[in-house]
Amino acid sequence: MVDRLVEAELDSARFNARRTTTARDETVIRRITDDDFHRIADPTHPGSAYYNRAVCRRREALTEARLGSLPDTVMAVEVPPELLDPGTAAVLLKLGFQPSESRCYLTASAHVAASAKPAATIDPWPHERADDFMDLLAIEGVEFTPETRERKRPFYCTDEFMTFVSTNADGVACAWATMYRTGSTAFLANAFTRPEFRRQGHQTALLHARLHHAAALGLGDVFTDVEHGSQSHMNTERVGFRTATITTIWART
Repeated sequence: MVDRLVEAELDSARFNARRTTTARDETVIRRITDDDFHRIADPTHPGSAYYNRAVCRRREALTEARLGSLPDTVMAVEVPPELLDPGTAAVLLKLGFQPSESRCYLTASAHVAASAKPAATIDPWPHERADDFMDLLAIEGVEFTPETRERKRPFYCTDEFMTFVSTNADGVACAWATMYRTGSTAFLANAFTRPEFRRQGHQTALLHARLHHAAALGLGDVFTDVEHGSQSHMNTERVGFRTATITTIWART
């Protein structure tokens, strides 16, 4: 299950890299898997520890020789808790990696978590509303020039990258979130609530909506990541998610 989670998360990260890059050639953004690591490599976001990282798959990956053979463009190594001990920590430190953050991953069965009827109906926006969704992202500070809109429109409001928007009684878009579909799984991300509408239950409603839609599509596992102990963590557990693992991100110094 953890392997499926990592695959779904990195597929989502690669998609987000392609969606957000300003480079013309998106094909250079790659996903790489071998016996030791799952990796994402994105030369269009140089220096990004999120878009250029290696996720350890087994203890043998954490030797000085194997870690030292990673390209210099790998800006972070993500280590699951069962592989982290004083010896591996010493190797990472010796090679110039420092612990920078932890990442809490959660999982839920779409059918089990979606068994409760949601308080409101929130459907994914059709592709015809891609420009409307880009307008909402502009509120977050994302810049969309006319040329950028033309190139990026195919990424938004699709069967692969679904966008959900929670509105109030006046029809005002208060919060939004996305669901990235990959195979028989989904990864939830990109949640945002406008400051004036926070603490009104919009993100909980969006979690329910995405789980119900995943169940309607016949998907199996649904994954997400949060800051451990945060309000988002509590919201996800309230609707049926459970912690799968908490990894440590070691960033290259």
